[in-house]
Amino acid sequence: MGLLAKVNTILGLDIPRMRMDSMEAARPYPYDTTAILALTDGGAPDTFPAGYTQLIPAGTYDFGDGAHNRIQINSLEIEVMPADTFVVEFYRSADAVTYTPIGAVRLSNTVAITLVFSIPIVCRPLCITHNSLYGRVKTASGGGVTIQFSLSVSRWLPPTFQIPASTGVWPWG
Repeated sequence: MGLLAKVNTILGLDIPRMRMDSMEAARPYPYDTTAILALTDGGAPDTFPAGYTQLIPAGTYDFGDGAHNRIQINSLEIEVMPADTFVVEFYRSADAVTYTPIGAVRLSNTVAITLVFSIPIVCRPLCITHNSLYGRVKTASGGGVTIQFSLSVSRWLPPTFQIPASTGVWPWG
């Protein structure tokens, strides 16, 4: 019996259902079909640009239920990507002065991509009510290379059920 099955049996819970209940349907950003997000490298190999590019402004999403408007970035939808190696970083900031990293992804390809290519990314959720989402990119070649993309975002609800710490002996507890 796997660990998840043991937890389900001991606590009488359906953990996969709990995970699905806290997820919302994904939505593309930008939702406007004529808009695109773009990041340009710092102009030299392995160099980030001096600043950060705002991707999603604060207050973009309001779910209207009085709760914090937290979002989760599910995937990076590459639309145009030259042949190169990229590191894309994501940050949140409430004041455009202090930036907190929330995730990064490394991409490498030998042929330019000119179609939608989805990259699932692991990124911490952020409260979009007071924070904006920012990004920056660096490439192996440098020289002002630009990557164009959109994001798949969904509402993120924090888990309300906390599994208590075990009091048993490892590895069974």
